[in-house]
Amino acid sequence: MRYVLMAAMLCGVLAASSCDKQQDACDGVNCTLEFRTLVVEIFGVDRQPYVLDEYYLIRKSTGEKLERTPVTTGTYVLIDDSYQSKLENQTDDFQLIGIKNGKRVVDEPFTFKADCCHVDYVSGVSNITITE
Repeated sequence: MRYVLMAAMLCGVLAASSCDKQQDACDGVNCTLEFRTLVVEIFGVDRQPYVLDEYYLIRKSTGEKLERTPVTTGTYVLIDDSYQSKLENQTDDFQLIGIKNGKRVVDEPFTFKADCCHVDYVSGVSNITITE
């Protein structure tokens, strides 16, 4: 009887510890210290940097609108590692929308992915030329 009781207790402890926490896919992953930023360059037909009044990304699967701060250099941040946790171990489609003088001048698709550490491009252009 004593052995049956000990065996039952041992099984209970093993079962509880194995169900206690599911293994996270990123447990034990060592990330580099870099902070990855994915950008697109936008030019006018004269090859000069094109300055948008407003731009944002739409995450197609959720409809989430990622507001972005316009810049004056023509290089626009699309997504960076601050978004990694929302995209971790996924790939998703995004739409870049750019506005100038109240008119949509950029409407480009991008696909991004993230692993346990960083965001990355899957597809999309690196340069856009505005031909208005």
